[in-house]
Amino acid sequence: MVAGNAPGSRTAHARPRRAALADGFGLKDATPHNILFRGHEPVFVDLLSFERRHPGDAIWKPYAQFVRTFLLPLLANRRWGLSLAEIFTTRRDGLQPEEIYRWCGPLEKFRPRTLSLVSIPTWLSRKADPDEQKIYQSQLLADPEKAQFILESLFNRLERQLRALAPAVRKNSTWSGYMTTHSYDDPAFAAKEKFVAEALAEFKPARVLDAGANTGHFSALAAQAGAAVVAADLDAACVGQIWRRAREKNLDILPLAVDLARPSPALGWRNREQPSFLERANRRL
Repeated sequence: MVAGNAPGSRTAHARPRRAALADGFGLKDATPHNILFRGHEPVFVDLLSFERRHPGDAIWKPYAQFVRTFLLPLLANRRWGLSLAEIFTTRRDGLQPEEIYRWCGPLEKFRPRTLSLVSIPTWLSRKADPDEQKIYQSQLLADPEKAQFILESLFNRLERQLRALAPAVRKNSTWSGYMTTHSYDDPAFAAKEKFVAEALAEFKPARVLDAGANTGHFSALAAQAGAAVVAADLDAACVGQIWRRAREKNLDILPLAVDLARPSPALGWRNREQPSFLERANRRL
């Protein structure tokens, strides 16, 4: 994500790749940067990734990219607690198996999930010839049904891995219990809530930036008042709560994991592909 990390992008690739396969197309890219958000809803935007697929082609071309940018960051987050926002700010194309392999102890390298995603690719890469051109040549099967079965089996396996590596839904953190641990007493919190509600009713903003949104109570108030809300917080567990609330109640809230003291910088070619969080916030709000 350009302005931080919003939940839900990992599921957005499942729909286009399966629909494309059924219609005779394939994807040549599989990166979270191809997914933007309209509120809490992920939207696949890279139409140029679709290409006509040969019926006998059993290879999913962006498999390695999908592993680097979806599975390995989720593995690093789950196993070592690395922030997804920090991973993608410093490693635009995700993590390499060899990089994670160096972090693993002897036993970790042989755990089933690490073995398949990290250790075996690392061992095989040591034997690969960097000048070998055969790996880039299509290997077509004579039976189109067999090729499609192989691809569908691969997609099923990837989706199982995504579910297994997904962050815990009810993960606790410093601020995830904000609504019960905040420093306001009941009258003070009621006064704050009343002030925000009256301000929203008076000014009727079309867009609202909730900086330091915590679990999104006031973001929800703004969305219910008709505003399109960007809810930014450093705490990823809080951001996950906001996304789930927005999805369940169909609120126009885009939750982002952003460190406002070190916001996402401009990235990409000449720093123009992806504007910084501050630039985007200034343009839109």
